[in-house]
Amino acid sequence: MPKVTRHTRVDDVTNPGIRWPAGVVAWPLTPHRDGRGYFMEVVRVADLGKRGFSPAQVSVSETVPGVTKAFHFHLRQTDLFCPLAGRFRIVLLDGREGSATRGEALSIYSQGGRPFILRIPPGVAHGYRVLGDTPASMLYIMDREYDPSDEHRVEWDDPAVGFPWDEGSL
Repeated sequence: MPKVTRHTRVDDVTNPGIRWPAGVVAWPLTPHRDGRGYFMEVVRVADLGKRGFSPAQVSVSETVPGVTKAFHFHLRQTDLFCPLAGRFRIVLLDGREGSATRGEALSIYSQGGRPFILRIPPGVAHGYRVLGDTPASMLYIMDREYDPSDEHRVEWDDPAVGFPWDEGSL
């Protein structure tokens, strides 16, 4: 994994000025709210097909506040992240050889009222930290079933990577 050469904070995934690594795509979701709560479509399989994605596995993870789950990457698998509840700092680091954004990192902050899906292609290291004081839930949609031979890890605080976890460094 390369050392971070540039870091960008993202508070709104619809901002057209974001320099996304090739293959990383984010799209907003629309919750339909009323006095009982909300309803929100997360995916339509046909829409994912139009985006070149075919789901093979869907999982959910709940993580307690303050926990960091990063970094991991795949060489064959594409992931979709969809924060469902709680607050996340989702992190990406482009580690792909030959990529124009190699070494560039993003911190995407989930906001309770702004749900989204984030597509993470092979070779882009990713993970998250749970913010706030309540557990957070993440929906994962993968285009392959889990394969431990395609699960590669780098410690979240590896000094060789130099990811700016300190909030003051943003």
